[in-house]
Amino acid sequence: MAMAITPDGKKVLSSDGRSDRLLLHDLATARLLKSPLNPGFRVTALAFSPDGGRLLVGGSNGAVDLWDIGRRRRALTAGLRWGGSPSVDFDPSGRTFMWCTPNNVGLVDATTGRQLGAWRPEWPDNPHAVRFTRDGRHVVVATGAGRGRSDNAIHLRDARTFRVKRVLLGHTDLINCLAVSRHGSPIISGSDDGTVRVWKLP
Repeated sequence: MAMAITPDGKKVLSSDGRSDRLLLHDLATARLLKSPLNPGFRVTALAFSPDGGRLLVGGSNGAVDLWDIGRRRRALTAGLRWGGSPSVDFDPSGRTFMWCTPNNVGLVDATTGRQLGAWRPEWPDNPHAVRFTRDGRHVVVATGAGRGRSDNAIHLRDARTFRVKRVLLGHTDLINCLAVSRHGSPIISGSDDGTVRVWKLP
């Protein structure tokens, strides 16, 4: 399942994670609205651009598509078909986006589709979720190899070089969802260990 709230905070777009159906609801009334698009594959990740005009859609087939919502068409596919269900996020300016699968992380120009940077992690640093910090200078990446391991971690990395700036430890199973406060801190993480943790950055 995937969900994303529109930047104006008025609507929520969701996928049931089992089909290519997307549902758009009014948050105030819970009324079902018309879905903005039909991606054609099972959707596992969604992210709106800061202006609300574009949408990143990640699928269980490893696809990452960028949609122009107003025109109801794909603006970019960027050839992203690397396998695994990707996590996606726009940088705060909307000019680039980040994607990750367990084997790859990439930074892409949201206008041209050109890849600006890439990181190919080695086991056990397999990424499962990615989010930009609010200043756009860093990305928060959830990594790890699973239950009972001490290497399930959250990495704060430079958004251009992917160099590690800080490592946050505490989860004992896969970390599969992340959220970053609009103020930049705290970071919230959810894990298969059944816990949600709040991390305060300086």
